[in-house]
Amino acid sequence: MKKILKGIFIVIGVLFVLFCGLVVYVIIDTNKQEELLDNEISELFELDLIIDEVDNDIVTSDEYGIVERAIKDYFNDYSDNCKRFISAIDGFDFEGMFSLDTFLDDGPDFIVSKGKLSQLNTTVSECLDNLINMSSEEYIMALINDKNIDEYYVDLYMEYMLGEGGYSFDEYMADDIEDMVSIRDDIDLFLNDCYAIYDFMSENRSYWYVEGDTVYFSTDSLVNEYNALLNKIIIDIDELVEYEDSLDNDGNSGIVGDI
Repeated sequence: MKKILKGIFIVIGVLFVLFCGLVVYVIIDTNKQEELLDNEISELFELDLIIDEVDNDIVTSDEYGIVERAIKDYFNDYSDNCKRFISAIDGFDFEGMFSLDTFLDDGPDFIVSKGKLSQLNTTVSECLDNLINMSSEEYIMALINDKNIDEYYVDLYMEYMLGEGGYSFDEYMADDIEDMVSIRDDIDLFLNDCYAIYDFMSENRSYWYVEGDTVYFSTDSLVNEYNALLNKIIIDIDELVEYEDSLDNDGNSGIVGDI
C-alpha cells in the first residue's frame, strides 16, 4: 500500500512539475508575442505612410498574428489612399491648364481640360472620402470583429487603434485628414475657377484669339474680366504649388502662359 501511495505521489509530482513548466512556457511565449507585436506596431507608427511601404510580414502567431494582420492591413489601405491622393495632385499639371498650348489645342470648348479637372476631382474626393470613412471607430472595429478571437485580443487591437495616448491610429491620422480636407477645399476653389474661365472663353469664342505668346480680346472689358478670372486661378495655384512666374498685362492682351 505504501509503495502504491509513493508511486501515486511521484506521478503527481511529475505532473505538477510538467504543469508548472507548461505555465512558465505559456507565460514566456505570451510575453514574447506581445513584445514582438509591440515592436511591429511601434515601427508602423514611425513610418511616413505617404512615402514608406508597410512591412507585410507577420512576425507573431495565433491570435497575436491575427491582430498584427488586421493592423497592417489597415495601415496598408490608409497608405494606399494617401499615396493615391498625393500622386493625383503631384501628377496634375496645374500650370499647364492655362498654357498657350491648351488655348490653341483645346479651346474654345476645353473638352479635354474639363475632363482632366473632372478626373482630378473624382480621384481626390474618392481618396479623402475613403480616409474619412476609415477614421470611424465602426470601420476600425469591423476589421477585427469578424475574426472570432478572444476578447483579450480584441481589446489589445483597440488599445493600438483607438487607445488614448501612446499608440492610437485615430489620433495619428487626424492631422493628415485635416490637411487633406484643407487641400481638397483649395482644389474645389481651383476647379470652380477653372470652369468659370473655360466657360467665359467658350461664351466669348468670337472675341479672342492667340497670337505669339498672348491672348488678345476685342474689348478692354473682356480683357479685364478675363484677367480677373485668371487672377483667381493664380491665387488658387499659389495655395497648391510653389511657383515663380511673372505675369504681364499689355494693352488689349490678357494674362496668359506658364502660370
